[in-house]
Amino acid sequence: MDSKVLTAIIAGVLLLCGTAIGITALIVSGGDDAPAPSVTAPAEPSTPAPVETSDPLLDILEKTWNEQSSSDQESLCWLFNVAPDKAWNSFNSGSEGLLPRETFDDFFEEQC
Repeated sequence: MDSKVLTAIIAGVLLLCGTAIGITALIVSGGDDAPAPSVTAPAEPSTPAPVETSDPLLDILEKTWNEQSSSDQESLCWLFNVAPDKAWNSFNSGSEGLLPRETFDDFFEEQC
């Protein structure tokens, strides 16, 4: 897999992490008691909906995974299965340590 693809994946995960943290901060702060406006986004039939877990980082990782092409997913699985330490080091250097190694390993063991 090309380093540009890995960098794009990592950037996507970081962007999604930042968004999730911002949303969490808004929810936790409580805001005012007015109900939030209802927004309905059109469904994307080609992208499977991620399974919500209790780990927002894992949810973001799964969403990013589902947005990758099947060939990129195969390349990531190949790297994870052949050189898991190299896959982790590449991912972790771009994610700035936001995702624990155990979560990374568990996710890719399930996907690959």
